[in-house]
Amino acid sequence: MLDQFETLGRVDKWCRDQLQRACADPRSPFRWPILCTAGPLPSGRVVVLRKFDSESGSLIFYTDQRTDKCRDLAHQDRAECVFFDPKKMIQLRAQGIARLISDAGLTEMHFQRVNDNAKKDYGSKKAPGTVLEEPPCVQSSEQGSARNFSVIELRIEAIDWLKLSREGHKRARLDWVGDGTSNSWIVP
Repeated sequence: MLDQFETLGRVDKWCRDQLQRACADPRSPFRWPILCTAGPLPSGRVVVLRKFDSESGSLIFYTDQRTDKCRDLAHQDRAECVFFDPKKMIQLRAQGIARLISDAGLTEMHFQRVNDNAKKDYGSKKAPGTVLEEPPCVQSSEQGSARNFSVIELRIEAIDWLKLSREGHKRARLDWVGDGTSNSWIVP
């Protein structure tokens, strides 16, 4: 199994292939990463990977623009996504610059890709995280609106890849900003 990862080039290709696969395969363990941001306190939450552009190294996620993660990113654009495959015992930490896409046309294009049932997630009159007096009984029946919908793009600058194995762990640092010459094996 570790022979598959004998070169940094193979590790890099594997990372790109897995991120691409995660967008198309809802069963991929990389479909549901943890997005970590730095607000008043460090914060992490599970998000759904919607798109990966291998050329630019960009990850796309959807969210309600009223969330804490959007406020966090408005103040600190450094973010990290943590992916983990429990069957392969591989962790991938994608670090980079995150931004909220402000282009209304691009945001609307992404919103149209969301199925009608999921659009309701963006229709709540109250912002996510608002304190309620009792638990909500049903999902909002309000039609979702692009008004609350936002797209987060994370441009990966570096990948920290870790393969856990009884045969010996392997770890690599991949530079996705430069030409790859600074990619290196590092101590696990």
